[in-house]
Amino acid sequence: CGATGCLETLASVTAVTRRARELGLPVELPELVEVAGPEHPVWEGLVFGLGHGLRTFANVLGPDAIALVGGLTVARPALDAAVRAFRREVIPVHRDLPVHVLGRADRFAILGC
Repeated sequence: CGATGCLETLASVTAVTRRARELGLPVELPELVEVAGPEHPVWEGLVFGLGHGLRTFANVLGPDAIALVGGLTVARPALDAAVRAFRREVIPVHRDLPVHVLGRADRFAILGC
């Protein structure tokens, strides 16, 4: 939604490309992944926001697994960093919760994933 505190303001293609533009980096995700490793400041919002969001989701709802889909899946190293942040912060019972990075959502919706 883009409102203050919304996960989309930190962990979305729009948020990452806006931050890349501010830092003078390529805004196309494949090129950005090549020039900016997962520890680069361009990914800070994604790693923090997604890690925190996954933790909240797991702690409140207790799912059997989490599937990450969408345009940011091309940024696998940054998503892996967010999953590591999630594992550090989540309550112990969910530390081994499977988190699957599946790809673009339009490829999985029809499968019921």
